[in-house]
Amino acid sequence: MEKELKKYLLQLARATIAEELDVQVETPPPPDAQILKEKRGVFVTLEINHRLRGCIGNIEAVYPLEEGVRRNAINAAFRDPRFPSLTKEEFSHVEIEISVLSVPRQLDYANTEELLEKLTPLKDGVIIKQGYFEATYLPQVW
Repeated sequence: MEKELKKYLLQLARATIAEELDVQVETPPPPDAQILKEKRGVFVTLEINHRLRGCIGNIEAVYPLEEGVRRNAINAAFRDPRFPSLTKEEFSHVEIEISVLSVPRQLDYANTEELLEKLTPLKDGVIIKQGYFEATYLPQVW
């Protein structure tokens, strides 16, 4: 993803959270990028002092990217059940990361070693399913 688009998405997420907190932050104009209108899976992760403060997203391409960033920024800041809602005091310390996902594809493997050989750390995310159980690991979890 190009640098201008990354910067815009981060600013959009910050401005969306700020609006909920009634904090004044300038919302940047969107770049002319078709991907903003494409349905994409996207996660918004919040950290304070390198510690997780919220992370919510969609694996499947449910919303256009721009809308997905807005929705998941709100959800990560105020609706992650693992944390209380983000406060105005915390807002200036929060770091935001956005993960735009590609379409998941099945990866066949015979054992753990073969699976690890097929994955690239810090680039590939993983969705693990067994029966009714499912876990998702974003690339930065490596």
